[in-house]
Amino acid sequence: MTAQGAPSGATMVDAQLTTVRVLQPFPNFERVYQGQPAKTPIAFPGARDPRALKNEPGFDPNLMLGIPVPEGARVILWIPICFAPVGSPGVNPLIPFQFYSYRLVWRYQNLGSFRDPPAKSRRPPWHFARQSPGAPDSSTGLDVPRVTVPASWHVVAFEQSEPTSGPGNIVVRVETITPRIDSLNQLVAPLLANGQHGVIEQGVIDPNNTGGNGMPIFMPFWTDAEGDELIILANRTTITDADDVWDFTQANNDPDAPPLGDLAFSNIYGTANGAHPVYRDIGIYMQTGTTP
Repeated sequence: MTAQGAPSGATMVDAQLTTVRVLQPFPNFERVYQGQPAKTPIAFPGARDPRALKNEPGFDPNLMLGIPVPEGARVILWIPICFAPVGSPGVNPLIPFQFYSYRLVWRYQNLGSFRDPPAKSRRPPWHFARQSPGAPDSSTGLDVPRVTVPASWHVVAFEQSEPTSGPGNIVVRVETITPRIDSLNQLVAPLLANGQHGVIEQGVIDPNNTGGNGMPIFMPFWTDAEGDELIILANRTTITDADDVWDFTQANNDPDAPPLGDLAFSNIYGTANGAHPVYRDIGIYMQTGTTP
């Protein structure tokens, strides 16, 4: 090309994504949630914000930790289907699984977070250019100052029918993400040349007591980062009444709860009622970045 001309070749732009981050609830979450109302969501990561840990003025001592994300970036979440550690291995086993729904919460960080980051940590992304007090907390009988830290739900928009008069209407609702399987045939493994069933996934769940047969249990979900931080909230899909509780044991006496309670959730994110340690590499997988 000439000094003044445009390049003659095509310019290729490839996807740029971070390495995988593994998202889990806080350690020993089963002990805290056991017997609590099932409508109470389990948070990822569920820990306290560093400013809450330090009792910084203006921050609630129970303010939850968020996962830093670059606002506007593409976000991919691999969310697992939860299997309980019981059952019979084989080609068509009785697969003990339980479905869970996940909601995404986005949150802005403020200028103060950038100016005074936690020790030994990177400065967090921020887009709320204020650090002045917002609405106070009067729950204790005193007006305790609180810095404004806004949060929003991840939503899906539904366009309504065209009106005969007046403005058009779009309704937004909180979006829940529920990884599910429609048929046990999805978990039947293909054959190798030697006639044995092949393994596609390993090291995620034990196929000897889940009947997983090395088939994928993750389902990807793409979205865009709509804030500076992300918090994920999980609930069992089958909550029938106000008396339903979280139960991570195999023995479940609640007639409204699934037969295995929430043992499947504990098997993926925790200890499966003490059957195994927490696997540090198993959880919700998250990447952020850009795609062409």
